[in-house]
Amino acid sequence: MPRPEVNYVIAPRSEDIPFSQFAQYEVDVCWPSQRTILEVDSYLYHSDSEQINSDAKKRNSLKSMGWKVISVTDGQLSGDTLDVLMRQVAKDLKVRLKAPKPELRDWLLEELP
Repeated sequence: MPRPEVNYVIAPRSEDIPFSQFAQYEVDVCWPSQRTILEVDSYLYHSDSEQINSDAKKRNSLKSMGWKVISVTDGQLSGDTLDVLMRQVAKDLKVRLKAPKPELRDWLLEELP
């Protein structure tokens, strides 16, 4: 699986401005060339209605701009659930992932916000 960019900033292209609600978007994990994003909705930072509304606007704008957005929660970042998530991401990236490699799994856990 290709290594992603972490805390990647996306600026809307001119043709995307009608769909954008913000001047730029910082996403948790991104594979820019595949236009795929992984957003982590941690229980710590995504529990109030204002943050939930902001996240929904962000995701809807990014999807309208042609980005694939995968959302995960803290509960999906451990055990077998993380392995399933990695297979889902690999499918979206159109790469073959025979079995999650421990070093990639460990790196992902360290890098996620």
